Amino acid sequence: MAQTLQSIETPRDLDAMEALVAVGRPAVFRHPEADGELIEAGRKSPNELLGILRSRAGERKVAAARIVPGAQGRLTRADAAGAVAAWSPVGVPLADVIDEMVAPQPDGSRILLRGVPVDEVLGEIDALTRLSLRPEVPGRLWLGNATGCDVRADQFHTILWPFLGRIRIRLFEPSELPHLRPGPLDGTHMNAPLALLDPEAPPDAATAAAVERSLDVELSPGDALFVPVYWWHSFVAKERFGFVAHLWSDLDARRMKGAMGAFWQGMLALRELPTAHREHFERLFEHFVFERNGPPMSHLAAAEQGVAGVPDEQRRVELRRRVLAEGRRLAREALRD
Repeated sequence: MAQTLQSIETPRDLDAMEALVAVGRPAVFRHPEADGELIEAGRKSPNELLGILRSRAGERKVAAARIVPGAQGRLTRADAAGAVAAWSPVGVPLADVIDEMVAPQPDGSRILLRGVPVDEVLGEIDALTRLSLRPEVPGRLWLGNATGCDVRADQFHTILWPFLGRIRIRLFEPSELPHLRPGPLDGTHMNAPLALLDPEAPPDAATAAAVERSLDVELSPGDALFVPVYWWHSFVAKERFGFVAHLWSDLDARRMKGAMGAFWQGMLALRELPTAHREHFERLFEHFVFERNGPPMSHLAAAEQGVAGVPDEQRRVELRRRVLAEGRRLAREALRD
């Protein structure tokens, strides 16, 4: 049985928020602006809240997922085909999407609006969805009627706060990756790695331990959930719901893209090597890149440490030069092949 995530005291300033980030564990707290207009409207009536959004939506078009009845409301990935199930992006006015959410669906189909930048589609309420803890981070709007999504991991820290309905969220530590049945890394509807584990289904022998170790939390309007970077998480709602997600990174975009570039290059260059060679490069990465044994060149004077020494601007320039030179060499070989 999954563990229940306990609430903590609400962070009152950025220092408290950064302390929470440093701990690296999910946490539930009361929304810092708990009496905001959206939350109050959501507590009173779903239709009142959706009416506020509709009246301010204008003609801005969004992409929505129309989820077929057989998918039980989950935005998911088909196991066998490896194709996204029930996802059909169609640019339609946000007001029309909200009308469809409110209207009865005789065939049981459902609709999900995912991660739309609030400042782009609902500029009039943008200020209402900003957090005083992270005022520079715009919110991303999720709306749906009894839907959910796959287990996924983001490259961002995230704060989720619902303003409509109850949302159940399941969280798995980053180290659970091998037990979550990861799906293809490319072409996902979430632009993030997905797992094929359905946490709502009875676990089997391969996934039972991970489900047992997972964290389970139910959010209501006025709550907030902090999800640290790379924690796997999914959500499911049994009724109409809405929440705002605030995502931010402690890395600049260039560094993150460089890390992902190294990962893709590793997939290409290392995965098919014979075992002894893969083990050799694994040791090199552990020692020189991840520094599992401490600073790798500490036994040498600074002037003698070469490019693997303590990082400084000169060594970074030399490493970039070597990476570019190797990239050009590989490109020439690819063109010859």
